Amino acid sequence: MDKFGEILSSMPIDHNLKNKKSKSIKAPNEIYNECSICEGRGWISQDKPISDPSFGQINPCTCRTENLNLEKQSQLLRYSNLGHLSRFTFANLNDDGLSSNVDEQKNYHKALQVIKDYSLKPEGWLIISGEHGSGKTHIAAALTSEYIKNNIPAFFIYVPDLLDHLRSTFSPSSEIKFSDIFELVLETPILVLDGLGIENSSPWAQEKLEQILNHRYNNQLSTIITTSRPISELSSQISSKINNLELCKTVILKPWDLSKNLSQGNINPELFKRMNFKTFNFRGNNPRAHEALSLEMAFKAAKEFANDPHGWLTLFGNTGVGKTHLAIAIAEFRKQKDQFTYFAFVPDLLDHLRNTFAPDSKLAYDTVFDSVKNAKLLILDDLGRERSSPWAEEKLFQIIAHRHNGRMPTVITTMIDFTEDGPLQHIRSRVRDPWVGSCLRIEAPDYRSKYIGKY
Repeated sequence: MDKFGEILSSMPIDHNLKNKKSKSIKAPNEIYNECSICEGRGWISQDKPISDPSFGQINPCTCRTENLNLEKQSQLLRYSNLGHLSRFTFANLNDDGLSSNVDEQKNYHKALQVIKDYSLKPEGWLIISGEHGSGKTHIAAALTSEYIKNNIPAFFIYVPDLLDHLRSTFSPSSEIKFSDIFELVLETPILVLDGLGIENSSPWAQEKLEQILNHRYNNQLSTIITTSRPISELSSQISSKINNLELCKTVILKPWDLSKNLSQGNINPELFKRMNFKTFNFRGNNPRAHEALSLEMAFKAAKEFANDPHGWLTLFGNTGVGKTHLAIAIAEFRKQKDQFTYFAFVPDLLDHLRNTFAPDSKLAYDTVFDSVKNAKLLILDDLGRERSSPWAEEKLFQIIAHRHNGRMPTVITTMIDFTEDGPLQHIRSRVRDPWVGSCLRIEAPDYRSKYIGKY
């Protein structure tokens, strides 16, 4: 707390700080006694004839200006609370980011341009989001250093540290008042909050953060926020402000592939070995002619979809006819193209969503739900086998409506004939929409039947 106390005592809150001269500047003859230009006076006069309008004018010597700037920047650096992070600048930032993926590098370049534009014109809020290790703190510190270089006061603080400082003011031995720290953060011309969302989220901590952000939001004070969590996982009070596009610019340095971190969305590698296009027997289990034709058509449709996944493909038919095999074969094919497929056995998915509401759940509901809704390629396996309830129907409809509206690549397997009217009509109408995809019936004997040859 000593360093924080020094900042508070030596740097009172003042929006005009950047226009003030430091009280600690030495007397001119003490600073400039070695200057060969002004001989220690701190100013120079122009050698002009009396008739010249500029005769008698004096100008500050360059040595005086340089020393004033150095003192001002030193003062601003102490105010900034950067400490050892002052070593992070745009000059030593990797302009390609930390990913070797070309597409991610392109996205990083676009994000970095927005950030550099904000460094020149810090108006509104700038939200820097991305996975851990994507360079958020380096950029936030570089922005702070850039403002110091331009004589603009900015205050940098790691959010958990801020809350610790606020808590510590309640100690009987604390020499710093809560109001002093709180006012500093409320009113600083540019506030940099690093690591929002990883703090100990107690009701008190949440209240203090929301008070700070509410004040800065209502007064439209320049604020930079870094977070390693998706915006949807932040509190609604905070995320609603961040989603105001008129005030906030949001950049994502490295997007989260949330589905890769969820066991629910992954396919067991053993299934890839057993269920791929090479192992699919489209001749079936002694099918009749029309049954063999339906298998062949489903096989061809699945391969076409795998080659170019767009729109929807719905495979329906009785149990054991190869629907899931073809769906996983599509995922296996896309895996070879480095595209992750989110696979969801629908009954398990709904159980998984329910479990996120448990007190000991390590995953937020929004994290799971958003990863399903926004997966680049989604497989909904065995739709219709879930426990039917108003809540379950609502969640399924939200997923299907979202992907239907966005024409997002989706594979559905089901025993329900969605081409006919019936229950879940609001879902049926979207699944069978010919403008989005196609529904294929597979009519064939059960591959798993032990009564081979009895058809």
